Amino acid sequence: MVRNGYPDFTAWDINSDHYDSGSTPDQPRWYMVDVKLVEKFQALVTLEEMKRHPKLKDMMILRKGNRLSITPVTSEEWKVITSLAAKR
Repeated sequence: MVRNGYPDFTAWDINSDHYDSGSTPDQPRWYMVDVKLVEKFQALVTLEEMKRHPKLKDMMILRKGNRLSITPVTSEEWKVITSLAAKR
C-alpha cells in the first residue's frame, strides 16, 4: 500500500458504476487505498493449498462467505503465503 485509505470519490459520480446516492463527501460510505506492485510470484499459490496449510487455518479469506476484495491478511499469513510461493 502506498497510500492509506481515503474516501472513494467515484461513489459521488452519478455516471460511475460505483455511484452510491447514500455516500457524500461529508459522510463517505466507501474508502479506497493506492497500491503498488512490489513483486510477482513465480508460481501460483492455490486456494486449496492455502486451505491445507495449518498456519492459515484461521485466515479470514478461507472462512465461508468472505470476499477477497475486503478481507485483511495478517503479516504472519503473508509470510506463509510468500514462503509457499518461494518453495517452487
